[in-house]
Amino acid sequence: MTGNHRSDLSTFGELLRQHRLAAGLIQEELAERAGLSARGISDLERGARSHPHRETVQLLADALGLSGAARSAFVRAAPRAIGRAAARHERTAAHFPLPLTPLIGRHQEWEAVSRLLRDNAVRLVTLTGPGGVGKTRLALAVAETLGDAFPNGLIFVDLAPQRDPGLLLPHVATTLGLRETAGRSLTDVVQDFLSERDVLLLLDNFEHVLQAAPVVSDLLAAAPLVKVLTTSRAPLRVRGEREYPVPVLRLPTAKDARDITGLAANEAIAFFVDRAQAVQPNFALTSGNAAAVIEICQRLDGLPLALELAAARVKFLPPSTLRARLGTRLPLLTGGTRDAPDRQRTLRDTIAWSYDLLSPEARILFHRLGVFVGGWTLEAAEAVANLEGDLDVLEGLSSLADLSLIHLDESGPEPRYGMLETIREFAQERLVTSGEEAAVRGTHATHFLGLAEQAKPHLNGAEQRAWLRRLEEEHPNFRAALDVLTASDDPEAHLRLAASLGLFWWMRAHLAEGRARLERALAHANRPIPDRADALTAIGRIVTSQGELATGETWLRESEALARSLDDPALRWQALFEWGQAVDYAGDDERATALYEAALAVAHELNDAQAGSVVLWALSEVAYGRGDLETAGRLNEETKGLLRSAGDEFMLSLCLTTEGGVALGCGDLPRAIVAYQEALKLALGIEMNWVIASALAGFAGVTAAEGNLIAAAQLLGAAETMRVASDQDRFANYHHQAQTMRVVREALGEPAFITEWEAGRALSIDEAVNLPRIFGFYPEPTR
Repeated sequence: MTGNHRSDLSTFGELLRQHRLAAGLIQEELAERAGLSARGISDLERGARSHPHRETVQLLADALGLSGAARSAFVRAAPRAIGRAAARHERTAAHFPLPLTPLIGRHQEWEAVSRLLRDNAVRLVTLTGPGGVGKTRLALAVAETLGDAFPNGLIFVDLAPQRDPGLLLPHVATTLGLRETAGRSLTDVVQDFLSERDVLLLLDNFEHVLQAAPVVSDLLAAAPLVKVLTTSRAPLRVRGEREYPVPVLRLPTAKDARDITGLAANEAIAFFVDRAQAVQPNFALTSGNAAAVIEICQRLDGLPLALELAAARVKFLPPSTLRARLGTRLPLLTGGTRDAPDRQRTLRDTIAWSYDLLSPEARILFHRLGVFVGGWTLEAAEAVANLEGDLDVLEGLSSLADLSLIHLDESGPEPRYGMLETIREFAQERLVTSGEEAAVRGTHATHFLGLAEQAKPHLNGAEQRAWLRRLEEEHPNFRAALDVLTASDDPEAHLRLAASLGLFWWMRAHLAEGRARLERALAHANRPIPDRADALTAIGRIVTSQGELATGETWLRESEALARSLDDPALRWQALFEWGQAVDYAGDDERATALYEAALAVAHELNDAQAGSVVLWALSEVAYGRGDLETAGRLNEETKGLLRSAGDEFMLSLCLTTEGGVALGCGDLPRAIVAYQEALKLALGIEMNWVIASALAGFAGVTAAEGNLIAAAQLLGAAETMRVASDQDRFANYHHQAQTMRVVREALGEPAFITEWEAGRALSIDEAVNLPRIFGFYPEPTR
């Protein structure tokens, strides 16, 4: 038998070498193609490695391009492991579990971890992440593929049952079939056994024995050929460790969602569908259930365990019903498979597994942080969660991050912390039972009221872009604060917050939400105070933008009267200007001019050049609408300089669209193009879809003047896409857009115009903003 075994080895090694040479590959090239090590290829060809894994054989066959009979012969030639060396390998490999489900997605993660373990300088890799993210499954996939890089095999040690760090070494010894002998400690026995062995030791679920991390360091020092791959909710924090945080599954993008084929290839969607088909074989992703499946994956943050538990419900709940029941996630996400570990039978148990590892102080911080929605900054955590100055917040955040209960996002201008929604729901449950809920929610509302009031004056100045972005990031927290204040006995605090957010809601196109919030706040706070006048102007501005001009004028008239009675010229200027806008949109340019001139007088009284420049822009628009291009251009030029000095990018972008319209009307196309280019650049920077729409409509006017009517119609359609995205009733430069629309429609004829306009209208937002580049207005993509 031994002779036959060696003959098989020689045959396989020789066959591998023959196929490699026939493919014109050196060992290193074949190794790179197959995702293996060059040493592993060499050992197989020389017969030094006796039993390639079946996955390794398949990888080699793929890399060599073998098919048909040649592939079958190659696979059959791979010898089975027998003999003493093979028996030793089988003893270690027998402890290595074979996954019962396919690995879906994770190609980037698999490649990254495999690359780390192939690096000779790396001896210890720890996969970290929250419970249920798939650390173990990824580790098994990586180890299975790299098996042939470790001649003495793979050793899997499940530490989930262990709670005593002192039992780590005995547990490893038991797995290896070792025991103490007379005169030799267990440490010596294990280290001697591994000292000359080239193995991968996979230590699974290390988080409960973290204090035993030095044992791993000692083992690596004593066994220079050993590498260790651990999975843990927290890093080991020993020298030489390379931590790899395992992310949740990738969620579908807007582009993925546009067709079923692209959607089905997304990691989170493919995982959900696979697990759903395990319980309901005829389940399929269709155009009818795609929206529900997307939302389920999004609301569960792409967390594999949560998706698996949800998919198990598809057997008796269609995706649309399942989606509707995810308002509270934890009660629904139960009923894991019977062979799953106890900690993974329900999502609540999985999270509790990590929670139980926290110190008492960290548990308090954790449940207080559950009040945040959509994340928080360090500053916010210190202001809200440290109720009585009783916690070391920074140290607590470090502990929570170590156990993957929170994550750090450094992609923005300021680092932010966050929780997966399922973990946040668990934290909120603990907050309710702690008896601190009312105090924590009140502190949270007070903090975000202060932030909104701090932000408001910056929305018209040089820091406009940064503050708009910050308010958008914190919008979920503002919503939570508003909900708390709505139910509180302090209606004026509620009004202050709503009024402070009014301009943000309008600029960021949260019109329906802003209107509802402001109506509620105004209904509960009737006292004639400045905040009420501010809120009246905010709702008047929003309602006007929604096209309800008479209603908007009613709100603004009340605001102006209240501001006058309070003798508050700043509030009165604001009300007069917005009132003028409502009347202007209604087509009454004479009354609009009178209101704008009154607002300009108040601006002079305030000695506020920026307020005056805003009114001058409005007057230039009135002049443009009357066809007085000379006056429109003169007023607009004066306005532009003042707005540049103030750093108000939003109003400057509006001013530039007016400049483009004036230049276009005068036949100065190069000047119009430059103005629209800058307007579009500014609008993209502050994410103002309304002004983006107006710039696109401006480019449509230019292309029409150049005689390219098809491009003009498509640009008008793209502009409509952006206007709808902004939730505005009309374009900022509606005088210009209406004129271009009329000219292009008449020149093309109704059927041709509608066809091209619909083509532009069908574009996505990203495609719409890049249309000017396609038509030659930009050398590079605009977005």
